[in-house]
Amino acid sequence: MEGQLTLLDMPQTKPDYHGATDEITRWSIEVDFENQIKLQKCPYCGKSPKEYFRSCHEYFVKCPHCGIKTKCHRHAYEAKQAWNRSEVIAGDKKQW
Repeated sequence: MEGQLTLLDMPQTKPDYHGATDEITRWSIEVDFENQIKLQKCPYCGKSPKEYFRSCHEYFVKCPHCGIKTKCHRHAYEAKQAWNRSEVIAGDKKQW
């Protein structure tokens, strides 16, 4: 039907590890999956956001211009997906 999304059009939310149990293989699949996600411009100021991390299990995306950011996520791809869904919180520069 015209105008409706099919399952093939829906973005994949998690990497498909194809049953791999090896850490290096899983990491490689995860990196490839993460690199396919393109960040949208900031929903408030229109500038380009940047990816950050606090530790190996704390990733977030932040706009360096206005300071809004996502909460910390366990995987970088989850932070990027949250940013693209506009799931942001007030940052350190400006309160929205």
